[in-house]
Amino acid sequence: AKVVEYFIDKLPETSEITEDTAYKYAAQFKNIIGEIESSFAALTTEEQATISAEKQAKISAVKEALSGYGILLSADSADNLAASGNNVGGGTVAGVATDSEYGNVWKLNMPASGNDFSVKNTAHAQFATDLQNYSEVVFYIYNPTDANVTLSWYYDGWGNGNENIEGGAAPKAWTKVTLSASKLTKTSFFVLNGNTGGEWLVTSFIGKYKTQAVVTITDEGGNTLATGTEALNYDGTTLNGNDEY
Repeated sequence: AKVVEYFIDKLPETSEITEDTAYKYAAQFKNIIGEIESSFAALTTEEQATISAEKQAKISAVKEALSGYGILLSADSADNLAASGNNVGGGTVAGVATDSEYGNVWKLNMPASGNDFSVKNTAHAQFATDLQNYSEVVFYIYNPTDANVTLSWYYDGWGNGNENIEGGAAPKAWTKVTLSASKLTKTSFFVLNGNTGGEWLVTSFIGKYKTQAVVTITDEGGNTLATGTEALNYDGTTLNGNDEY
């Protein structure tokens, strides 16, 4: 029970989870919440009773607050990211680590200049499928150098459109990178331009789920005829324009 309590205490307060911070907390805690729930369920009734109702409620509250976000590409395996796959430079994925603020991260060993990283070939199929669920994707990157480094995003391989991430990668700091899921593809890659030598860190790719409209069909008296998926398949003949979204 003490171990479960320890991890519950590590969870952020829901008041700390905002539009701006949700991605970071999702990267750090999205997978851990499931493990906490499983560990709690495995406790005896007596052991569960030693954990306050407030702490038990915190698990559900944080899970709900992060429910709009998912891990698109996880930094729990070095096999999910590739370096220098586009013949830009000689960087390597040195492995994975756990950061106290951002959770699982990839470690990229980069030489002095001209480096890139991308989704590894073996992860392409699932990546492309899961992308359809998201409106935007975010990851964070740590620049270990003393200088700002230009970070360019190539949407779909060489020559098919690219843009520089605004502000680049700040020196000795984490930078948030926000991407449109509609432009992100399995063949996207990212190029670091400048003095890039050192061990860079990249977090999991976190996606924000597309907003789902809830449709309710009512009659002239305001009575509900159908809602949700039933409304989408409704075949009645008394629709009157009172659809609510």
